[in-house]
Amino acid sequence: MLRSGMQRRVVESLAVAVLLGAGVARAEAPPVWVGVSGCNALDEKKVRRLLAIELRSAPAEQAGPGITFVGIRCVGLQVVVRVEDPLTRKTVERSFDLGALEPGVRARLVALAASELVLSSWTELETNPSPRVPPSGPEPESPVRMAARAVVREKVQALPTASPARVERQSELSSDTELASRARFFRVLGVASMRTFFGSSHRLWGGGVRLSEERFAGVSWSADALVESGTVQTELRRYSLRTGTVGGWLLLYQRSGPLIARLGAGLRMGLIATAPGDTEGGGAAVAPWGWPLAATSLAIELPWRLAMDLSGEVGYVVLPLPGARESSLRGSWFSLQLGLGFAP
Repeated sequence: MLRSGMQRRVVESLAVAVLLGAGVARAEAPPVWVGVSGCNALDEKKVRRLLAIELRSAPAEQAGPGITFVGIRCVGLQVVVRVEDPLTRKTVERSFDLGALEPGVRARLVALAASELVLSSWTELETNPSPRVPPSGPEPESPVRMAARAVVREKVQALPTASPARVERQSELSSDTELASRARFFRVLGVASMRTFFGSSHRLWGGGVRLSEERFAGVSWSADALVESGTVQTELRRYSLRTGTVGGWLLLYQRSGPLIARLGAGLRMGLIATAPGDTEGGGAAVAPWGWPLAATSLAIELPWRLAMDLSGEVGYVVLPLPGARESSLRGSWFSLQLGLGFAP
């Protein structure tokens, strides 16, 4: 019995050596079946193609005995990669978050993670070909085992002297990973806004356009242009106002999956116009105004490159009332804004 096992291992080793011999032909991995479900944020065809390139295996037409199964499942931006390996007769799984990755590199990095998981499972065929406690299930055919072992050996031998094509691909992946690690999320939003004094029932309503981005690790920025109109009440009378402003924020942020919480400060400035009849002369008047502010927001990265942002501003302002009997209206001011847009 022992001699039979040794003979089988010798035959397998010789076959592997033939597959690797003199570098004449690169080993082709056993077929792999890939199943992708619920991953709207991924290009499924690209994931399958890149995984086949990384493993150098022909995609299987369907699942079956002796075929390694790679299941890729998404829950929002959370990805779970599950490998059911009939060659080692074990199942391995890994999960990670896509929210910190740019959309353009997600398929590539998911394929890389899946290939690493498959290879880590196949490595046991080389490091522990005859486990003391055999796993349950049918033993795979010898040629399939040898093909997987050949791929593992070739991967290990290729590490010190990688081919130029592989070096270029690894460099591209490293570059993509570096970009993704900065967790950039640029978005263009249409914004609806409401602005009022604390304790006042009168409001300005309006909207505009906002640009936002998590540009650096932990630091985010926003810039917008808003047009708002409505009424304010003083002790003397009610005024109809229209404002046009531009604002800028610089914020610290914390990301958890698709959610981004931000807190910071900024400045808003622009023009304010009173309606005809609000001034002593009976005509409309325009005056500049501006104020520093504190800002906060909760941004959500949605599927299909959509984004939503709920934000607020608060500050103390001196609101000029040009041409009126009173020069200004002073007080603490706050604004709520809802943005919906896309990440180009």
